[in-house]
Amino acid sequence: MARLLVKFTQGYSRYNKGDTAAFAADVARKLCDGKGKVAKLIGDAADPDASKPVVIGKLDTSKIIDRARLELEGRAHSLADQEAALETRARDLADRETAQATREADLANREAALIATAEPADTKAKTDGKKTSGEPPEQGAKT
Repeated sequence: MARLLVKFTQGYSRYNKGDTAAFAADVARKLCDGKGKVAKLIGDAADPDASKPVVIGKLDTSKIIDRARLELEGRAHSLADQEAALETRARDLADRETAQATREADLANREAALIATAEPADTKAKTDGKKTSGEPPEQGAKT
């Protein structure tokens, strides 16, 4: 349904004299015709000229809309930058996790190789009772 612009000639509901608003065609005609006429018909809201700045009292809505549009564009750029930063951090994290897994696997392989080549503790040749510096005393030995 087409929407029509009306300009109020007197106060009506929440609208003041001089306010412009868009309404469904039947509502706009009721406001502009008949005994209780409170507005005059300006034109179709879809008309290219209908996007002219609307002045509400002494407030020009075009400035408000331009500021809001700039703010939204700025926030869109900010969100795009944040999304790119998050994607970069996710890639870096995945790379670090892969490198960590590789290091852990290498360490496990080296430990396994060391364990395989080490002598068992029971087969170590016992010293002839002489203690070298830094060694703890044998269990049960008198010093």
